[in-house]
Amino acid sequence: MRSAGFRRITWFLDRPDVMARYTAVIHADKSKYPVLLSNGNLLEKADEPGGRHRARFDDPFPKPSYLSRWSRRTWTCWRTSSSR
Repeated sequence: MRSAGFRRITWFLDRPDVMARYTAVIHADKSKYPVLLSNGNLLEKADEPGGRHRARFDDPFPKPSYLSRWSRRTWTCWRTSSSR
């Protein structure tokens, strides 16, 4: 997201010298989004009513706002083999 777009959704100063620690709590439908990911360490993972679940992450390293990320989606894994 470009900084102009980020400024429309939050008041946070979008500059590389403004650093902060982040805690993210993600809630999602468990069947549709079985994997919840974010920066940092997973602190809590729990089921919620209605087939939903949540995860709480704490990122202990200060970073600019534009580097904080999270994801709720379905993931596909595949393996590749190397000829080495």
